[in-house]
Amino acid sequence: MTAARRLRQLPPGLLLALSAVALAAGVAVAWRPLVRHGRQLAEALGAADPALAALAVAAAAAAVISTALAWHAAACTLGSRAGAVEGTSRYALGCLAPPKCGNPVRIALLARTLPGRRSLWAMTGVCGGVSVARMLPLSLVMVAAAATNAVPVWLGLALAALTLALLAIALAACRRAHGERLSRLLAGFALLAASRRTFSKALVWLSLATLAKVAVALATAAAIGIGSPEEAALVLVPSLAVGRMLPFFGVAAGTLAVGTSGGVGAGSALELAVAVSAVEGLGGILCGVAGGCQLVRLAHLRDWRGSLGALRQLVAARATS
Repeated sequence: MTAARRLRQLPPGLLLALSAVALAAGVAVAWRPLVRHGRQLAEALGAADPALAALAVAAAAAAVISTALAWHAAACTLGSRAGAVEGTSRYALGCLAPPKCGNPVRIALLARTLPGRRSLWAMTGVCGGVSVARMLPLSLVMVAAAATNAVPVWLGLALAALTLALLAIALAACRRAHGERLSRLLAGFALLAASRRTFSKALVWLSLATLAKVAVALATAAAIGIGSPEEAALVLVPSLAVGRMLPFFGVAAGTLAVGTSGGVGAGSALELAVAVSAVEGLGGILCGVAGGCQLVRLAHLRDWRGSLGALRQLVAARATS
C-alpha cells in the first residue's frame, strides 16, 4: 500500500493535524515577508482614514476572489472537479506563500483537481494564459489614464495589441505542438484563445478584478491624503501589474510611473505604491486564511479520538509488516 493511500484512509482529524504542521512550517518560511507587510501597512496607513482603509482592504480581497474565479473558469474547461468555492479557496491559499511563490502554489493545488496526465503542465499553461489575458482590462485602464494626459494613449493600445498577438501565437503553436508535456502546457496557455466561452468568463472576472484594484488604489490614495487620487490610481494599477512580472520591480515601477505622471510628487508616489502593496498583501492574507479554513474544515477536530486510534493502528501495522 502506497503512502498516499494510507494517508487517504486516515480520519479527517489526523489529516488536519498533519495539515497544521505543514501550515506551521509554511508560516515559519513566510514569517519575515508577513512581518514586512505588517510594518509597511502600519507605516503607510498609520494616519489614514479608517473607513477608507477598510474599504481598500475589502476591495483588495474582492480582487483576489475575482482573479481566483477567472482561474477556476479556465480550470473547469480542462475538466476540473473543484467547485467554485473549492477552486477559489485553493487559489486564495497561495496568497499565504512567500513572495514569488504564490502562483506555483496555486498551480500545484489546482492541478490536483484536473483529470489526466501532466496536469501540472496544463495548469502552468493556464497561469500563463490568464496572466496574459489580464493585460486586456489593464490596457483599458491605461487608455482611461491617457484621457487625463497622465500617459500617452498609444501605450494602452500597444499593450492590448501585444496581448492579442500573444494569445494568437499561443493558439497557433498549440496546434503544432509535439510531445505530451509541451502539448498540455500550450493547450492550457492557449485555452482562452481556443474557447470563446472560457475567454468571456475569464475576461469578465479579470475585468472585475482590475476594477477592484483601481478601487484599492483610489481608496488608499484618498485615505492617506494623496492629491489627484484618480490620476494616480489609473497610472499605478497597470504599472504595478507590469512591474511585478520582474523580481523586486513592482513598487519601483509604480513609484516611477506615478511620480513622472505629473500629478503626484516622487515622495507621495513612493508612499502610495508602498501603501497599495501593503493593503493588497493584507487583503490577500485574509483571503488565504479564509481559503485555508474552508479547505481544512476545523470542525473535523471533534474526531481527535478516532484519529489517535487510527494512528496507533497504522503504527502497529507498520511494525508487524
